[in-house]
Amino acid sequence: MADSETECLPADWEDNDRMNFMFSAFPESREVNPKHWDSKLNFWSKAILENCEHHEDIFINLATLKCRFTRNSLTPLGLRIVLKQMIQQGKLVRKQDFMNFNNDGWMSWSFGLAKRSFWWGVHTVMGSDDAVNLDDKFVLVDAAKENAEWLLAKHYAGVQCETTDHVIPWNVMKMRCKKFDGETLEVLLAYLQQHGKAVVYVTPEGEKVIKFARKGEEKVTAVSDNDVDIVRLRKTVASLTLQVNKLSEEVESCRLQAAGFAKEGSRTKALKLLRRKELRKRTLDKAIADLQSFEEILHRIQNAHTDRLVIEALKAGTAALKGAHSGMTIEKVEDVIDDLNEGINESQDINSAILEGNVRRLSEASGIGPDEMEELERELESLDIGEKDSGSAAGYQYHSTSSRVAQRPGSDTELPKLPPVPSHSPDASENLSTRQKTKSLVAS
Repeated sequence: MADSETECLPADWEDNDRMNFMFSAFPESREVNPKHWDSKLNFWSKAILENCEHHEDIFINLATLKCRFTRNSLTPLGLRIVLKQMIQQGKLVRKQDFMNFNNDGWMSWSFGLAKRSFWWGVHTVMGSDDAVNLDDKFVLVDAAKENAEWLLAKHYAGVQCETTDHVIPWNVMKMRCKKFDGETLEVLLAYLQQHGKAVVYVTPEGEKVIKFARKGEEKVTAVSDNDVDIVRLRKTVASLTLQVNKLSEEVESCRLQAAGFAKEGSRTKALKLLRRKELRKRTLDKAIADLQSFEEILHRIQNAHTDRLVIEALKAGTAALKGAHSGMTIEKVEDVIDDLNEGINESQDINSAILEGNVRRLSEASGIGPDEMEELERELESLDIGEKDSGSAAGYQYHSTSSRVAQRPGSDTELPKLPPVPSHSPDASENLSTRQKTKSLVAS
């Protein structure tokens, strides 16, 4: 048997005689025994409301109520009648009726709801079949009111600027109100819309946004083009802020990894990471510049004292949005550069390219010019591997004198300088001598 305290069951739940009466069916008509009818109706109405409040329900269905009020494997026989009576009393509203409203105001909606409840009551009295199905959802009006007012108060508490902070994307609203699932949040917003305190709008991009009435406003105004532009601007600022944080972490990570490889004596890997760091740094600088520009525009909007100034700032913001990263995103740029660098640095043909004097071409392909390559080389030297690895060379080096250094595939160790190529054909003995010298050089 369920624990009446933990499950919030009626106080006389353990009284068998009392419960046997309450679990029995209602008479066919209230006129048969009005006292017993009203007693049973009041008992179950109170039990349902208290139980739903305990479970913090905003809406309920018959199947859930039967499960919660099961006693000795029996369920109350009159719950359908109780739900119908609670609807007539205005304590419950069918969810589909609750969500079915227009923008004519809550008085119009309330009148329509009362009319539907009246005809439902007439149909019930006349015996027409208007059944309550197990899965039909019913909104608890008082619970919806209480939670919707909490939602509105939470919104007002977070408003810092009246010009920009009353229009919020749907996904942001869900993050702010994690205590509610999406369906419950829609019910609460429906209540606020019925009372003129909010309006839901879908942008041309298909994004759902919510606009709340300002404090003191009798009714929220419709979502305007300016409102949509402000949402776009704020989303851009938020997105760029995340990108700046991510790129800053990547730049620092590349630097630390390069330092680690430098200490191990792996100049090739260290220089590769420094190149990657430099490319990330370029993207980071561009993102920071864009972020500062958009933040300045948003600041101008928030501090504008007239609608004209707001519109002027929005025009500047719209133009900036169109110009920023036109046709290309940060992610696309990074992917292309990464693929290019990985292909260059991991290819087995890189050694032959170095020997053929194509270092300049490789540096240009990676997006870094000769001067910047020299700067990266100096940065690599600053990682304190110059003296430790003075006999080594990176995968490739660019110098203003266009010198080239040969390297064995898969090795970070430089071969000693080889003798000049002879201009005459060696004889057998000379050929043997040359092979022996070459072996000794390799062995060294």
